[in-house]
Amino acid sequence: MARPRRTEAEKARDAFIAGRTDAWQAAGYGSTVWVWAEGGALKIRWTQPKRRQKTYFHRDTPENRRVLVEIATALAERIRHPMRSRRPRKGVAAIRWRDVWLRYLRARWPNLPEQVIHTGGRAAVAEYFNDLPESIRARVPSPRYLLSTLQAMARVSAFPPYALAADVTKAQPADWEAYTFWRLAQPVPGRPGRYYEVSTVETDYRRLNAALQYCIKKWPAWWGERRNPLSGAKVEAPERKTVPELGEEGARQILAELRRNLRTQWRAYASLAIGMETARRISEIGPATLSFAQNTLCARDFHRGEDGRLYVNFRAATLKGRNFRRGDLTIPATRGLEVIYRYLRRFHPNPCGADAPLLWSPSNPRVPVSYTAVRAAFVKAWRATHDGADPPRGLKFHSVCYTTITTLVETVGLERTAEFVGRSVQTIERIYKRVRTPTQLRTAEALDAARAHWRRRPVARVKPVQAQSADHTSGDEKLAAAASGDPAHYRRGSRRVR
Repeated sequence: MARPRRTEAEKARDAFIAGRTDAWQAAGYGSTVWVWAEGGALKIRWTQPKRRQKTYFHRDTPENRRVLVEIATALAERIRHPMRSRRPRKGVAAIRWRDVWLRYLRARWPNLPEQVIHTGGRAAVAEYFNDLPESIRARVPSPRYLLSTLQAMARVSAFPPYALAADVTKAQPADWEAYTFWRLAQPVPGRPGRYYEVSTVETDYRRLNAALQYCIKKWPAWWGERRNPLSGAKVEAPERKTVPELGEEGARQILAELRRNLRTQWRAYASLAIGMETARRISEIGPATLSFAQNTLCARDFHRGEDGRLYVNFRAATLKGRNFRRGDLTIPATRGLEVIYRYLRRFHPNPCGADAPLLWSPSNPRVPVSYTAVRAAFVKAWRATHDGADPPRGLKFHSVCYTTITTLVETVGLERTAEFVGRSVQTIERIYKRVRTPTQLRTAEALDAARAHWRRRPVARVKPVQAQSADHTSGDEKLAAAASGDPAHYRRGSRRVR
């Protein structure tokens, strides 16, 4: 019976054991094992699953070297064997994009119904969070993040390489650039003349990459040695746009217009007024994009202190990021905020009690008023005060925060503003502070006043001097003579000026 033919790798290993070569490498899937002789020692190095190196010493005798070489080669084969077993076997089911999305969604939000996943509407998300116990609701990501993820899944899956039934490994990094150009050319449904922006594409990338990274880290055996299809993808960063502020005069005009129809627009008026007095976000005051029973400002958050002054407590559960582990934020109420609170408690109390939202929905007092309704009333008031013109693009309720914070910074400084509004000094400088022209003019006037002693009398108007001889007057002397206003001092080297 003929002996089986040896491979080149086996011949190289035998040559190393016999001493005909000083080095040998065992190639494995995803890594390589090196064995070599160096002086009076044998060394072995490998890179997977963790980079390591071992050294074996021996005396300069053929027997000792042969024994240690056999030990080293056996160890190399044992290290290489599990590496080969990690190679994906033939016939293994492919991973679809549907599998990635479903695993991610069901792991982050427990008991997520199929209707919410496939529909992805605001009403379905709100109903799901209404049914969640309070203990679980505090641990899962926010409903707005869930809604953003579902919307990103619907947009991305419309592109063939990222379709729900497509294989994950078939997608290439260049496909994302193609998706970017394709998505930016698509019109926004329900908004004639509007197209998707780069910020939307960036959100899609973040949501998709978050789902991939979560699945890769949580289920490494299920993912195997597959590569991340988004690794190396070119992501276009959106331009940072400066959102305009509403301005003190603009806010006064809008509030005056809403006050004319206070019987029907009291929710929009109170939202804008509370925002101007506290510089809080719209979701922390009451109006929300999703109608469900959530933590928001209520009547119980107001209380009298020992000094008799009214204080308002913004609970950490209502603040962005749960106030980043800083706890609740309690600030004294201004006169304007106290007037609004008394008005709401007297004329528009919540029928469900003091623990219910202060700005409640007319259809369901247990949930806050819809942000869409407040936004519509704001736009209507803007048009009434600006001759029918629409608000500038980018102007939103957050512009109220910019206005209040800018006014506070110009009045009391950065540190005191940061303490009052509950934000860091760096965040205020980088995001909220706006540049106002009147402030710049006052700064320029202050600089002029500080340098008033530099200036002299105005320079007298004189006729051009025709030089009859060489002028040896220095530049400093000429400037001093011109500043003195006496033309007689400006005659050195020239004829006298009359």
